[in-house]
Amino acid sequence: MICSNHNKHTQNNFEGPSSAVIPNELLPSPSSSSSQTQESSPNLIRSSDDPSRWDADARRTHSQACTGKSRLSVQEKLDIVCMYYSAPSSTRCRRTVHQWDIARMYGKSRAAISKVLRPEYARGVMNSEAGKLARHHDTILESIREEEIRRQDASQAGL
Repeated sequence: MICSNHNKHTQNNFEGPSSAVIPNELLPSPSSSSSQTQESSPNLIRSSDDPSRWDADARRTHSQACTGKSRLSVQEKLDIVCMYYSAPSSTRCRRTVHQWDIARMYGKSRAAISKVLRPEYARGVMNSEAGKLARHHDTILESIREEEIRRQDASQAGL
């Protein structure tokens, strides 16, 4: 899967947290990799018959640009679940805290936040060691159960 910023950073204009652009001269050369890696991955060079394949330079550039991307910590996931599920919801089942706002706060995609907030994932976060120590643990678990019921009802109704 190609990351969302692939087109930007393969053109060597990706601006990451440090806003530094890595010149091709500083990237490791293809000859510096082991011959075993090259033998086990003969499709690294883009072939004319398969344009979806990346060449070695594109892979290196992509790898350099994507390094340093951190995953959410257990505590951050717990904070996100607690923030979202403890927020009041309107009569239309909409939360007052929006996923895109949380995504901006944590520097992540809305899809990543959505994954953490799925009821089955959120329940796992709340049942972890850290989650069991959270304030309003039972209230948040109840809110997660209600969300799951709403989703099941919506899918049965064909919405």
